[in-house]
Amino acid sequence: MNRSHLHKAALSAAVCAALLAAPLQSAFAWGKCGHQAVAIVAQKYLQQHDPATLKQALDILAWDADGDIKAVPFADVAVCADNVRRGEQNAKVECGGEDLHVKNESQPWHFINLVIGTKYPENAKLETNAQGGTCPGKHCVTGEIRWAVHALQDPKSNAELKQEAMIFLIHMVGDIHQPLHCGSEIDDNGKSNFGGNGVKITRWGSLRPDSFSLHSLWDNVVAFRDNCSPSTLADEALAGLAGVDTSGWNVNDLHAQVEKIARESYNIANEIVYPAYHEVQPKKGGAYEIVDPNAYQAKMQPIAKKRIQEAGVRLAHLIRMGLHPLNQTRPGQPGTDRGNRSK
Repeated sequence: MNRSHLHKAALSAAVCAALLAAPLQSAFAWGKCGHQAVAIVAQKYLQQHDPATLKQALDILAWDADGDIKAVPFADVAVCADNVRRGEQNAKVECGGEDLHVKNESQPWHFINLVIGTKYPENAKLETNAQGGTCPGKHCVTGEIRWAVHALQDPKSNAELKQEAMIFLIHMVGDIHQPLHCGSEIDDNGKSNFGGNGVKITRWGSLRPDSFSLHSLWDNVVAFRDNCSPSTLADEALAGLAGVDTSGWNVNDLHAQVEKIARESYNIANEIVYPAYHEVQPKKGGAYEIVDPNAYQAKMQPIAKKRIQEAGVRLAHLIRMGLHPLNQTRPGQPGTDRGNRSK
């Protein structure tokens, strides 16, 4: 399937230049393992609670290989949205057996840089209050999730567009649950650290990494990539749901649901992640040394694992919203489509 149309954004040259000059968000939020775990949780949750919706979702992801329909589980496409945001523009990238194309302009769609230390009233529009041009035209993670759900809801969306929307939804719901995708600190010179990418880790126990950031630490805080099993992580998350009342995790208003998740992530970054950093390192900057990694992980892993658990359940809910719309979005809410972006 030719997907060369994928995400042709109408970003201004000035915005593109600013993004290219800024530090990139980490290559894989939650790491490949975490994203796949979120996808597995969502798929198994739907299998248990709504198998009919799961079948619809899997039918959307399935692809035709010369007349042979290939099933594609959620986990197989969980990091595709990361793979298309860097590299040579329009280069082919394999995704669950299909070809996507690199679109460098998709970089800002994975995060929303809310400013650490800022109070955001409940009626504040997060996208218009994000730090310096990081949500051009509302094209950040909150808007991207709404776009994907609306593309699934829209009866005018063709099969290719719905497949694209499902792929991006599976990934972006993982992204928005990573606290450092929703919170950036601004230094005294007005410079952003872009979700902790500008905060360098210079010691991790006995290790002295050359290029390791607070953001990449959080991508690995659940488990380091070389010993992380997505299926094990997902099974732990699902087992932890036994007897848990998840009714308060979701709302049936799409705008409110996305804002709720972003605020949660921001609050974790603002109240836990960055304060833990400043306990070690004064705000003026410099080396960030974690002498006892086990103590750090013991504090942060429960938070990270709960976010993966919540992400899986909420991904299932958002897929339901996309495939079974029931007046779930208030009219006139911002960011419910891609503005000038063509489909």
